[in-house]
Amino acid sequence: MYDICLNPEKVGIEQSAHLIIATARNPKIKSCSLYALDAMARLSQMKKIEAALLENGISNATIRVDVPEKGVAHITGAVYNPADQQRLPDLIKRVPGISEVRVDVLVAPGQ
Repeated sequence: MYDICLNPEKVGIEQSAHLIIATARNPKIKSCSLYALDAMARLSQMKKIEAALLENGISNATIRVDVPEKGVAHITGAVYNPADQQRLPDLIKRVPGISEVRVDVLVAPGQ
């Protein structure tokens, strides 16, 4: 989104969210907002997935999370533990709004 640039560390997450929402509701922005709102929804889902992985002890340093369309998550990369590879689909499906998970994650040899 190039229409607004915020530093959430200075402004705060909550204020940043309010500013983004207010900007998105602006009539001048709304005229081109269909794609922007979809992109923001997909970005939100992507960040929720990344947070869920971290909360469950799966590092996203070697994993790439993509939400190519709303409700669809595509995970690529590598993990070091076969159990982590197996639990990815279930963890990701718990994220609200995610209905389909595509996992292309390999198990890398030990660290």
